[in-house]
Amino acid sequence: MNIRDIEDACIVDIARNALSQKDVCRIKTLYKKRSHNVRMGLDMRGVRCFDSDFYSFMKDSALKSKLSLFNLENELFLQLFVSGSDSLVNLYLNENDFLRDKRLIVNRRFRLLKTA
Repeated sequence: MNIRDIEDACIVDIARNALSQKDVCRIKTLYKKRSHNVRMGLDMRGVRCFDSDFYSFMKDSALKSKLSLFNLENELFLQLFVSGSDSLVNLYLNENDFLRDKRLIVNRRFRLLKTA
């Protein structure tokens, strides 16, 4: 795991295919130290899966200030959408969008209305 500080943002590059419990613990402590004054983003390039520890961390971080994820694989994006966890984090396409805080991926849940 590589940690980079760029202006008012902290970027954590995940170097593995999966987030281990140890990785989640490191990210939690880093988040607690830095979340009050910087935006924190996780570069999920190459990450293929994450477990319930990461989901609980996303829930906890949503109460304080939202965690940001970018470079997400389509399967993980779909997993977040289906589980309803996509509203717990800010999703960006790439690192530039995160750093500029532009083009946030917003999921709107539409319903089909019955016509009279």
